[in-house]
Amino acid sequence: MSTAASSESLITTTWPEGFDARNPAIAGFAVREVAAPAESVFAWIRRPDLHTEYYKGLRGVRKAGGAWPQLEVGSKVSFFLGALFVPPVKVVQCDPVGFHFAWAGGGPGIDAVHAFTVVATSDTTSLLRSEEVWQGPVSKLIKPVAAGTLQKVQTDWAAAIAAAASQHPLGPPAA
Repeated sequence: MSTAASSESLITTTWPEGFDARNPAIAGFAVREVAAPAESVFAWIRRPDLHTEYYKGLRGVRKAGGAWPQLEVGSKVSFFLGALFVPPVKVVQCDPVGFHFAWAGGGPGIDAVHAFTVVATSDTTSLLRSEEVWQGPVSKLIKPVAAGTLQKVQTDWAAAIAAAASQHPLGPPAA
């Protein structure tokens, strides 16, 4: 079994309570090994205002409500992924002990949840899983054109957080 495959089997997504991720219309995920403690990786996830430094496809990250710049349950944030504007999504899960974080959003015919899960593999290393699921009738219609893009977003976002945390293993700068 390859290292990537074995890493994927060590970490699964912890979805927010009440969200049923079974039978998605579109889904994508990525797993990254990170040279940083789980606490640091989780701290980077909660600071999307800094993600643009590492994720070049992300821009225009803005507070849309709630705690900022360190997100909490109830915080809202909007951003651009390439040319696509993502209207405000709401943080629906933020567990700094279990290292589970998720935001949710959508529109007519689309419900989406993007979840991040971090697992410590040692005091100085961890695994990060970024996973997103889209459900609803519009999601089913756009699957042929959107599935590959959603997978790329997960890959790029996980790589960006892994790079930030690996370069700054003590965590992001103070808010």
